[in-house]
Amino acid sequence: MKVILLIGLLVGLVVATGATALALVDEPKEKTTDFLIKEVITTGPLETSDLAQGEPELRPVGGQFAKPLAQSRLATVNGLAIRDRNPTCGVPFTVHVNAANQSGSTSLPGTVSLQNTHRGTGTVNYTGSQSYPDMPPDGNYVVVFQVLINSYVSRGQRLVASTNGSTFSLSYDLNRGNCPRSSSSTPPSSSTGQSLQVRHSGKCLDVPGGSRNSVTPVQQYSCTGNDNQTWRVESAGGSFYRLVSGFSGMCLDVQGFSRAPQGIVQQHPCNGGDNQRFSFSSTSGNYSMIVAKHSGLCLDVRGASSRNQAAIQQFPCSGNDNQQWRIR
Repeated sequence: MKVILLIGLLVGLVVATGATALALVDEPKEKTTDFLIKEVITTGPLETSDLAQGEPELRPVGGQFAKPLAQSRLATVNGLAIRDRNPTCGVPFTVHVNAANQSGSTSLPGTVSLQNTHRGTGTVNYTGSQSYPDMPPDGNYVVVFQVLINSYVSRGQRLVASTNGSTFSLSYDLNRGNCPRSSSSTPPSSSTGQSLQVRHSGKCLDVPGGSRNSVTPVQQYSCTGNDNQTWRVESAGGSFYRLVSGFSGMCLDVQGFSRAPQGIVQQHPCNGGDNQRFSFSSTSGNYSMIVAKHSGLCLDVRGASSRNQAAIQQFPCSGNDNQQWRIR
């Protein structure tokens, strides 16, 4: 009996001791948790100034959160220089255009356009474009052009560079070099229509399939005398003319007012735009280069091809036989 009582006392002592130990272990955890919560609470809510100094507020975009884009700025043109001492007709010369970011933000990439005109007549005899990258605040980038002018009337020339609505111009004198002196010729006007024949292939300017579609690109094709190969030459003011299809009554037109080499030439309803006005620059043997007023580029058979259906484009004037046309 004494043994049983002794065992009972020992078991009770062990249980009590374990409970005390567990209480001692749990108590610090409760105090620690209380302490951490109090620390978070005592820091208080973030003030507006704290948000302003941290990351930008996130905004929902398409169901996700993204940081708003930083506002960008556009570059301008603030300089133009001819790097060759004696710019000469028929010889490429280097022109530097300075594009500058004068804002306090990174600028977007863009394109500089460069155009050369004869000061006396206003005739465009070169166009080109080159791209530039984005620039840091107050950064600049020199855009390099190789300018080739193949028509010469007189020395006085003007270069104009532009991007994003800003322009910079430079007047200069061009040496004649080996360029023949070009002159405007007056093509015979006609109310009935005549063919335009290109020198290198002997083929005619043609509206494919006799189309009356207002955006049909023209081509060269073996001369047939059909109405889709006849063109009326009508005065468009000054030394410029429009070429009107004897079949559709539409005008020869550089698509989209493009100033780029290889711009598509098409028929389009006559609207009086400069991309429908052409000058005739005499070469030899009753042939002329046909020059678009808006771009200064010449009517050209692409790749000097001799095949039927070869495309007609505008291209920098070279005087090559695939740019020489006669009225017949």
